[in-house]
Amino acid sequence: MPVTTVPPVTPVVVIAAFAPAPARWQPAHRGVDLAAGAGQSVHSPGRCRVAFAGRVAGRAVVSMTCRGIRFTFEPVRTHLEVGAPLRAGQVIGVVGHGGHCDARCIHWGARIDGEYVDPLAFLPRRAPVLKPVRREGQAAQMPICCSRARRSSRDLLWIWLTRLSVTPSTDPISASVRRS
Repeated sequence: MPVTTVPPVTPVVVIAAFAPAPARWQPAHRGVDLAAGAGQSVHSPGRCRVAFAGRVAGRAVVSMTCRGIRFTFEPVRTHLEVGAPLRAGQVIGVVGHGGHCDARCIHWGARIDGEYVDPLAFLPRRAPVLKPVRREGQAAQMPICCSRARRSSRDLLWIWLTRLSVTPSTDPISASVRRS
């Protein structure tokens, strides 16, 4: 998924994650619910064009197309008209009332060629940050992987995995790293 988008609301706090259906006709959560308050501004995820702005089942809905991806937001009240061009980050409306979110969140959906996809996959990922390790009764120290001693990439990965409390015997990635 090559498109990087702007988050529709900030901060990005996921209340309900994307949960695809095993089959098209089965129930699922075909998007994500992001925490947002009534009246909070909602922003366009990218350079898009408004495809729909109106009410569906009593809820205010805004739908837009960005490079072949259809993004949908609800409940979002807007003044935009169908066909209006949008810039990345442009305010498209405000959080409204109705549906399962009802003024406490927005539902953000994404579809490519009619298939629902996780919209969070379009947001840029932050790089992990190593922080100093503080042992009981000691001042903060640099992590072992950042010391002056040279470490192999295998050692660094092993240190990182152990810091995450991954069990090497059950984790195929670290197990293959140890064997190599």
